[in-house]
Amino acid sequence: MILHLVPCPISGGHFRNTIRYAGSCRDISTQLAQDIVALYSGIASHWIKNHINAEEPRIHIWKWSSNDVSIEHIQLDVQPVISKVIQNWEVRISESVNSAMHYARWQRFPNETGGVLVGTIDIQHKVVQVADLIPSPPDSVEWPTMYIRGSENLRDQIEQKFILSGGDLRYVGEWHTHPQGHSNEPSRQDLEAHQYLVEQMAADGLPGVVLIKGENHEPYVLLDWKP
Repeated sequence: MILHLVPCPISGGHFRNTIRYAGSCRDISTQLAQDIVALYSGIASHWIKNHINAEEPRIHIWKWSSNDVSIEHIQLDVQPVISKVIQNWEVRISESVNSAMHYARWQRFPNETGGVLVGTIDIQHKVVQVADLIPSPPDSVEWPTMYIRGSENLRDQIEQKFILSGGDLRYVGEWHTHPQGHSNEPSRQDLEAHQYLVEQMAADGLPGVVLIKGENHEPYVLLDWKP
């Protein structure tokens, strides 16, 4: 069993005023009242004692309200991960993201659709984790055989996810669908668009990642990196 207690922006607002103090170990620090520390450590201790033999992975969040001094327990299912290794990079895609692409593809038939991917990029270990996606902006162009992503309100949505995740989640790439009856194999236009993304991401030393969702259950992954 692994229990990870981290500063969370939704935990009653205790971690809003943070300061950077180092260059590792998440390098975020804040002053926290002793009674709040005791409250959360007591919850964690009690939960561990009652679930020490649990084998299934789970995500639990305890949110304290300072207004009525109450605790809200939020439980989330852990999603399976699709793993692809490309050019010595591992791309881990949450099954929830894969399902969201599948639903968006079905919903937009006969047109193609797409959007952007949100997650983390670990350059040292060469791992890209795709944790979430943002659907097609309203100013996008969707045709049965082509998709051009728009940008309306996109920056604000990415920034919101960045803030809510404590700075963990960021833009990591693009996704789009193929029309009904077509596989997820990239077209010539897909490959050209991917190379453009690679050039743009290379400015920050990051890989360019594109997911293509077609008839196949798992998406096709395009990845290239110019260090």
